[in-house]
Amino acid sequence: MDKAAALADIDSVLAARPSGDGGGSAAVAEMAALRYACICRFTAPGSAYRRQADQFQEMSTSTVTHDRTKAEMALVGVLRALRQDVDADRLRSFEELIHADMFADLLAQAEYLLSGGYLRAAAILAGATLEEQLSKMAVRNGVPTRLPNGRPATGGTLNQGLRAAGVYTNAVRAEVESWLAIRNPAAHGEPFEGIFNDAQVKNMIERVRAFVVDHPA
Repeated sequence: MDKAAALADIDSVLAARPSGDGGGSAAVAEMAALRYACICRFTAPGSAYRRQADQFQEMSTSTVTHDRTKAEMALVGVLRALRQDVDADRLRSFEELIHADMFADLLAQAEYLLSGGYLRAAAILAGATLEEQLSKMAVRNGVPTRLPNGRPATGGTLNQGLRAAGVYTNAVRAEVESWLAIRNPAAHGEPFEGIFNDAQVKNMIERVRAFVVDHPA
């Protein structure tokens, strides 16, 4: 999530006013939909924010004027609370934390293999962790995970797609590419030992770990 962009988006929605000249139920419905859509952009289904937003969005369509007004005000409150969490970097879903823990375990296994002299196996495991993370990031950001022929996109294709979507900078794209350059020959049975050394694979594992933390999915 781009924090600055998220805060700007939320602020613009909080400051928005109905497009029509009059008020009434149409204006309430318009503003409720606008705020609900903004909440959905930055929260996961089943999260506390989304559950509250679902409840108040449904109430905003009530035929009872008091219920509609209450729902509109409640959605403003939810959106303001969401803004505080985004601003304080607290918005990490439970699913993201589970993914991070799982990947941390896999990378710890890669380090164990490396310490035992299994250089290729360590690179393969770290590379598999990286590709899984790229795939999850692609799904989250609307980047295609399959090629036009239906085959799964490679790590390199996902990396290019995530960069094109503005998920991370060109410098990060280049670094991910360097890790894939270690993973690919290891996984495809190409010459590896004697070309790559322990220090390079260890650095890859450490940088992939930091990447997972910096780019939750």
